[in-house]
Amino acid sequence: MKNITSTLFSLLAILVCIPFSSRSQELEISRDKDSVLFHSIAPDDAQGYSSFIRMYPSSRYQEQANAILKKLNTSTVTPEQAMKVALDAGYSKGRISAAIGVKDLGKEHVFIILSPSPDSAFLTIALLKGEDDGSWKRVKKLVEPLYINDSQLNTFTITHLEPVIVNGRQQILFKYTNTSDSIDARSRIPNVNCELVFNLYSIRNNNIYNMMYSGKVENGTLYGKSLDAMLGDISLATEQQRFLTEIISNTRNLEPYDAARFRNQEVIQWWYDYNPEVKGDINFVLLPKSAKFIEMFDAAGQKVRAQLFSAAIFDNSHNNTVIVVLNRSTKKYSIAYCQTVPNGTSGLKLSGISLHEGNTIILNFENNGEITKRKLNLATKKLY
Repeated sequence: MKNITSTLFSLLAILVCIPFSSRSQELEISRDKDSVLFHSIAPDDAQGYSSFIRMYPSSRYQEQANAILKKLNTSTVTPEQAMKVALDAGYSKGRISAAIGVKDLGKEHVFIILSPSPDSAFLTIALLKGEDDGSWKRVKKLVEPLYINDSQLNTFTITHLEPVIVNGRQQILFKYTNTSDSIDARSRIPNVNCELVFNLYSIRNNNIYNMMYSGKVENGTLYGKSLDAMLGDISLATEQQRFLTEIISNTRNLEPYDAARFRNQEVIQWWYDYNPEVKGDINFVLLPKSAKFIEMFDAAGQKVRAQLFSAAIFDNSHNNTVIVVLNRSTKKYSIAYCQTVPNGTSGLKLSGISLHEGNTIILNFENNGEITKRKLNLATKKLY
């Protein structure tokens, strides 16, 4: 009985080991296949390395193959030469936003982006191929609608352009911004909204994949988010979507949107919107808790104390002098008054506030050395 049991265990051990041994052999065969193929590719065979990268995405030779393909696809066309090719092809210098040399499968190309015309929301892409006789022939053209969500952003700017290899294929990564140089006529607050669009152009398929990161700009940093990158399961995304998502996540000067950072600008603009005419009845703007004016008010050393209110003045906050008041009974903070800061030495300037009586404060204005006084009742919100 003991011998039978021992024999059964031995047979089971052999049966269990067979699948593992088989899988191990399959893995070795697979490794041998990619090794044989990799070492059989001619040193200058860009198509061979491109196919290898796509055929064996998990190969130990992936990094080496990508490095070789990148070197083979490095264009010898300089930016100056690319611009000359674009001009010689008849494109207007004023319309050419960018031009760059790009090499694909041993052939030199020039990739050109034409900016939208003033009455158009489309950008044009042209791809020219170098011929053996030194001439250039247009082989691809694509008219693409601008990716834009905010119609107030009317300034288009190319910010980045480079050839990249994605899964063994040469493509073009370019970025552009949709911005505005407008400044509100009354509040003098600039429009800091910005849309940064990441684009991946396929040379072989002549199409574009894009994603947007949008928000507001301050000191060179874009505070916002990418709705495109947040949609869906990344495991189900295309290789282009995965590539662009990674590019966005690795881009410097992109930060999550910070509402508090821009709240002061917004509430100043609200005050002007709610007070189209600054006379008689004044509409105060209740401050949300995220407004930094509340923190500034609490830290202010000088305040005017009226019967039911306290008031403080803040000079040159986003091109405005702002009066913030606290209703001491309700503990609510509001913007009571705004006055733009003069551009130069002349112009109306709100220079200070003082208590008149009860809940009324005096607003002191200067203009070319002359002083003007107005009164604001913080309870009735009357200016006179």
